Parts: sequence; structure tokens; C-alpha cells
Amino acid sequence: MLILYLFTDRNFAEQTLGRPAHLVDVTIIPNEDLKKHNAVGLLEFVQKHVRDPDISLIIQELTQFITNACNYLGSNESLLYIESTLYYIMQVGNVKNLHELIKQLEAIPVVGEKVMGSIARKFEEEGLAKGKAAGLAEGKKKMAVSMLAEGLDINLISKITKLTINEINDLKTQQHSN
Repeated sequence: MLILYLFTDRNFAEQTLGRPAHLVDVTIIPNEDLKKHNAVGLLEFVQKHVRDPDISLIIQELTQFITNACNYLGSNESLLYIESTLYYIMQVGNVKNLHELIKQLEAIPVVGEKVMGSIARKFEEEGLAKGKAAGLAEGKKKMAVSMLAEGLDINLISKITKLTINEINDLKTQQHSN
């Protein structure tokens, strides 16, 4: 295995990675048993319920798991752990009313504004990055349309704008239909 060469202690890596992995189906473990798993119980609970029809319906139980994790971990570790877990829920989970879920999460004493503010900043950064990418793509298309209007060769336009020939031909077709 080539991956073993990435490790300083190849023997340890081979022993660890060479063994069969034992998977656990958390969906069959009762929530009460998951609560006994301290900080890991939060992650197990989220993995069990993240695909539920609406995760906000189990917010009270989620609050108990968050509190258990905070009691088990130190304050800095718990904030990062909770922030990452809640961010994951909002990215992947089925949430019917995100605004209501955020209000419910902010009401949890250990979550509050600090964690939710950090999550909001992550979403804002993602939105800005997506907006920037969309703006750049639109700019490339406008430049390609201008180049087409000037009669430049499609291959040259593709080389300059990094648009595919098909994308440029689509722009050309749209330009003629307008």
C-alpha cells in the first residue's frame, strides 16, 4: 500500500490500516444508550438523525447531547466541537425551517451567540465565495461575447477566457437569437 509511505512509523500504520474496520450502525442504538457515550454521543446522535425529515423536531434531545459534550470536554474544545457539529447539521441535515432551528439553537446556553455567530460567518464566507465565482464566470462570458462581436477566432477566445468551445458556441447561438 502506497499510503503507508506517508507515515513516519510504517509498522504502526500497517498494523492500524491493515486490520478490518468494525462499523457500527448507530441507527439501531437507542438514544438513551448514546447519551452514555459522553462527547462522542453527540456525533453519534447527529449521524443517526441528520437525515430525519426535519432535524429541528429533535432539538430538545440535541440540547441534552450538546450539554453532555460540554460537560465532558473543556470549554475551548467543546465550542469547536459543537460549532463543527451544528455547521454539519445545517449543511447536510434536513431542516424545514432554518430560521426557526437557528433560534432554537441560540436558546441553548452553551451554544448562544458565540457559536452561532461563528457559523453565520462561515455561511457568509461561502456565500461571498460563490458570488465571486459567479461574477467571474459572468465576466468571462461577457468578454467572450465582446470578442465574438469583434470577430475573433473561437479557439483564441477559448484560450483567453478559459471557456470551452461548446460554451462559446452556446454564447454565439444566444447572441444570434437575441
